[in-house]
Amino acid sequence: MSSYLLVVPFDRPGGAERVMKLTAIYLAKKNKVTVLLLKKRKYGFWDECESSCKIEYLNLEKEKWAYFYFLKWIKKNNSFTFIFTSHIHISAIVSIARRLKILKSKFHSARESTFVFNRFTGFKLAIFKLFYRLGYVNIDRHIFQTPEMKSNFLNIKPKYFRGEIKVIPNPIDFEALNSQSKVEVDLPPKCIISVGTLTRNKGQYILIDILEELDKDVYLVLLGDGEDRGKLKEQAIKLNVADRVIFKGMIKNVAKYCRAATVCAHSSWKEGFPNSLLEMMAVNSRIVSTISTKSVEEIPGLLTCLPGDKKALKNNIVRLLNESNEYDLKNRAIIDEYLKVHTIENFVKELFN
Repeated sequence: MSSYLLVVPFDRPGGAERVMKLTAIYLAKKNKVTVLLLKKRKYGFWDECESSCKIEYLNLEKEKWAYFYFLKWIKKNNSFTFIFTSHIHISAIVSIARRLKILKSKFHSARESTFVFNRFTGFKLAIFKLFYRLGYVNIDRHIFQTPEMKSNFLNIKPKYFRGEIKVIPNPIDFEALNSQSKVEVDLPPKCIISVGTLTRNKGQYILIDILEELDKDVYLVLLGDGEDRGKLKEQAIKLNVADRVIFKGMIKNVAKYCRAATVCAHSSWKEGFPNSLLEMMAVNSRIVSTISTKSVEEIPGLLTCLPGDKKALKNNIVRLLNESNEYDLKNRAIIDEYLKVHTIENFVKELFN
């Protein structure tokens, strides 16, 4: 039996964390899986995995102490067959520990979770570059979510990536999402669902602007939390739509909301690849999306527009709010065919084989 270590910064259910969780659940069917979380338990996102995986928390309030405590932890847990990481700083510290031979493993796969060189500037970008320079030289396989992401990284800093390079589409568990979506949920008859961290990059403020221009019986439901929650609430109050914007916070089961939605909306500016978009597609046929990465433009069954194009995004939303059941049936078949390659089985096979 092989042993796997997955290292995650926190238990907040973001895109990278959902990929890690899917991977852990799948691997645990036939292997010994340890999931280490650097920060203390807050959302309980990994609770359901405790029966099949060994879930450990370093119980830290801030990640800046994580490296010291991680090195302390691996003194007692220093040997695994495979390691999987999906956050730059964690991939770097794991790689350094392997290089120093204080952490032993046969293979380390590291997934890139965002467009670092496009998304960040200044001091934060300098820190990320330091992680790449010091930590990425000992990674066996670098995983990119899309061909565009791969080209972006390799064109800017090819010297950071010395291991094998692969493009692996993000996975979803279609059966699990379909099952979760059948749970009843109380939503307004006409509602737009948005899933994602509440930050400027995710573009929820554009959806609130659009809501002001829609009929009064249309609501916007935001699933997720983040640093811009207060600003978004202020914006809703200023535009007199506060009673039609519902902040649900962090939700473990987003599928039940996405299925019940009239329209699912993805409004990000830039993404590696929006995993929440795949989750929406698994349970709903009415989806609008900004082209937050070139690969989104190639997905069949979506109504797309450029990031920040409020007029086009609004027109797409209005169209789907008024579409017929016939549209749903036709689009469902198109979307299902596309999702066939996004299985967790395919992802894990490409990840370690």
